[in-house]
Amino acid sequence: MIASLLALSLASPPLPQDADLYIIGRPSRIWHVTDWNGSNPVYEFLFDLTPPGFDQIWRGLEVDRQTGDLLVLSSALDLEPQSQSYLQRIDKTTGATLESWVIPVPGLSGLEQRSDGALFSLSGNTIVRLDVDAQTTTSTPLSMPLTESNFYGLAMDETGVLMVQAFASLGSDARYSVHPGDGTVTAESTESRSILSLESDGQGQTLLGTVGFGRGVELEDRATGAITMMPGSIVVDRSYALALDQPVDGVGAHPVCSSQINSTGEGATLELTGTTDLTANELEFYSRLLPTSSFGYFLTGPNLGFQAVGSGLLCVGAPQSRYSNFVLDSGSNGFVRFQIDAFNIPSGGAVMPGRTDIFQYWFRDLGSTSNFSEAVAVTWQ
Repeated sequence: MIASLLALSLASPPLPQDADLYIIGRPSRIWHVTDWNGSNPVYEFLFDLTPPGFDQIWRGLEVDRQTGDLLVLSSALDLEPQSQSYLQRIDKTTGATLESWVIPVPGLSGLEQRSDGALFSLSGNTIVRLDVDAQTTTSTPLSMPLTESNFYGLAMDETGVLMVQAFASLGSDARYSVHPGDGTVTAESTESRSILSLESDGQGQTLLGTVGFGRGVELEDRATGAITMMPGSIVVDRSYALALDQPVDGVGAHPVCSSQINSTGEGATLELTGTTDLTANELEFYSRLLPTSSFGYFLTGPNLGFQAVGSGLLCVGAPQSRYSNFVLDSGSNGFVRFQIDAFNIPSGGAVMPGRTDIFQYWFRDLGSTSNFSEAVAVTWQ
């Protein structure tokens, strides 16, 4: 059985250079790219993938943040009802297939892993959540049909909403936003860029895998809309799928307590960007999968505890301190962000390298109850 994908997404803005990029290029080549966000990326051909069936084409790629293995999605181009999809675990050093899951869902396309380890894909006008431990799927109909496509690119933005690129044909594609919990769709744009695949650095930049003569991987700044070509990326010759290898525990922090299901049907995540280096004092928290328009604030303390409170689990043990002067609103996207001042922690005391603090987000849930995000232990450096 494919191992657990539970991991905390830890990256720093901009994404650190050791967050390498992997690409499935034509015909079935795995490329490894270092310094992808710089002026001189280095491209290394690793190996050729072996399709699990003669009619299978590559549909998605992710890097398991827990093990570092490649997760490769494929399905048949001819979307017959009886056709199946495959998820393979590939050793990214040797190219060996470690495990394979035959998924009884035809035409899965696009693959995206959320920070809590959940995997999502699309089949027609249905979003499919893949439970790789139980090897089961959960399907949610989309609120509106997407442009008919044989290729969907998926990437998750900073708020936990999926960006979906539907590729219809050369010079014809469309962008949508899809909420992974309830399938709500918002049409974003119609484009003529021939984009097969998407990946996001989690900080406002999207990587676009394009197809067509003289095209390669493009970098899109979502705030300005500016597009730049990744130097040398034409060498991959068509980018069927993209995946960033985001290192776990990249900022000196690790999860210590899971969240309980809230009224969204999901557990609220807690992610970090920046650094625990006290000289920089640049650590920021992101909590996603929150109820919309919900108020809350962060808790912190030196000890770990487990106490049922409201509908959730309080994991910051006594003595607790509250950022109650910084009440946050999750807004329409169910998402908050908060930058911590390491020298102004409510619990007080000298913050020295080696000190560990537990952080957790406490929020109002549906009705009169409350709930909590995951809890994270931060060791200052």
